[in-house]
Amino acid sequence: MVRHEGLIVAGRYQLDRRLGAGGMGEVWSATQTVTRKPVAVKFLNDEDDLGTRRRFLREARAACAVRHPNVVQIHDVVELDGGAPAIVMELLRGESLEAKLDRDGRMPLGECAAVMARVVAAVGAAHAVGVVHRDLKPDNIFLADTPEGVDVKVLDFGIAKLTGLDGDAAQTGGLTNTGTMLGTPHYMSPEQAFGEQQIDHRADIWALGIILYRSLSGVLPTRADNIGQILKIILTRSIPPLGAAAPDLPTEITTLVDRMLEPEAADRPADLREVKAILERYAGVEVAAFDAPAPSLTEATAQTTSRATAAPRRRLGAASILLAGVALAALVATAGVTLGGARKGSVPATIAPAAGATAGGAPTDAPADPTRPGPAPPAPSAESAPPFASAAISAPAGAKRATPQPATARASTTAPAPAPAPAKSAAPSLGGVIEKPNF
Repeated sequence: MVRHEGLIVAGRYQLDRRLGAGGMGEVWSATQTVTRKPVAVKFLNDEDDLGTRRRFLREARAACAVRHPNVVQIHDVVELDGGAPAIVMELLRGESLEAKLDRDGRMPLGECAAVMARVVAAVGAAHAVGVVHRDLKPDNIFLADTPEGVDVKVLDFGIAKLTGLDGDAAQTGGLTNTGTMLGTPHYMSPEQAFGEQQIDHRADIWALGIILYRSLSGVLPTRADNIGQILKIILTRSIPPLGAAAPDLPTEITTLVDRMLEPEAADRPADLREVKAILERYAGVEVAAFDAPAPSLTEATAQTTSRATAAPRRRLGAASILLAGVALAALVATAGVTLGGARKGSVPATIAPAAGATAGGAPTDAPADPTRPGPAPPAPSAESAPPFASAAISAPAGAKRATPQPATARASTTAPAPAPAPAKSAAPSLGGVIEKPNF
């Protein structure tokens, strides 16, 4: 089907303009012909490939399974002529966290906590129903402009693992074969990098740790010239403590992030409730609570923890690292993973680049991350932008945006020792909106 402006899709969605495109598909803004509601419609390019269709539908099923205000909303899944699916999603206007970090470098603690507490709540809610995202990164965190403030949305459940769902949705959980590497290398946990079969919610905890590290320090700790060097950083435990990269942060925060980045999954926080509680103290608000991870995830956690306890821990030697690098190179060839932060052929969720940005949503003149302190691999090149973005952006040309930070969220960041936690707001914030400050 040739898509063009004015085309009516599934009898009720009129296409307005194309927002983004890639090897796997494209996203259009559209209008519901009856209600006149603006939406985003996500199409596949290869409509005949069964595996691509299954992964496409997995995104819709996973997002619909996680009922949370900070998860992008799926309105409908429609069938096109020929039987191919298309996903109808909410249309977002704003920018990705990737674009903000590329522009601003690092975020103040209170602002970062206000955003990431909501992300953690959304991902924790996914874990509670047995969904593991597996591709968390700043490109998949969207800062949407609303009249009330900035709404935080988690996007792109396209490679999510659905372990705790019943019926047809659960059948998509086994689409990834053992030895297949899925995710974005810079934010991928060690167990994902090795293509292990037992990937549970602690892989998302690692990814959130990398995002927090970068957001709070301005340094991407896994930045390197190639995937082999990224793997070396992970395997040799070469990520410096966050306190070394950002000595002004409270010890409670740096210790939390360091624990989230433990190479052994069993050494990370058991679930995201602890992470949420600490971030809330520095955000000055409460976000929606969520339950413990689903039994389907905790059973896998118990198995991997018992194996880690039974086997003596050892550091990997050079031969093991070399062997792992060779294996990973083979996996990359089959998985089609790029260093730029996007999977080859992935489809954007609902975003088009803002004015002054590349197709990936990052400004074309975005500075590289500051020099990473401590032991590091050879001087890296800048992280390339993905071929397109992953949510719908419409921002005024030349406008410099800042994610609002609640006035009560400004915790002290002037001493490395833990500061007294700021007082929480009286009423919990159960939604995803961060109120605009008075300026």
